[in-house]
Amino acid sequence: MSICAGSFFLAQASLLADCTATAHYSLLDDLRKFAQRHGKGNTTVVRQHYVDCGVDEERRLHIITSGGISSGIEASLYLAECLFGRTVADSACATLDYGWRKEMTPFG
Repeated sequence: MSICAGSFFLAQASLLADCTATAHYSLLDDLRKFAQRHGKGNTTVVRQHYVDCGVDEERRLHIITSGGISSGIEASLYLAECLFGRTVADSACATLDYGWRKEMTPFG
């Protein structure tokens, strides 16, 4: 999982090839260009709080990218839900005293 500009590291490692991804909104154009230059395959860059690119079975990776810091919280709660279920994610959300927008669709 990447937060903010972390998507650039994933793009450089070609982990965003043929994926939809996001980053901080001010970096989206730069990420598009960077992914074209350094990645393999096509990367679709969207403005969204977080994006679940799915599981890369070959590398055994589940790739999630997020925008800025608060979007990273959203993505982290989504990841907790994926790994441990809604009850654990809701508990983490309550601990953070955070208003999680669960209705968001994470798939780009």
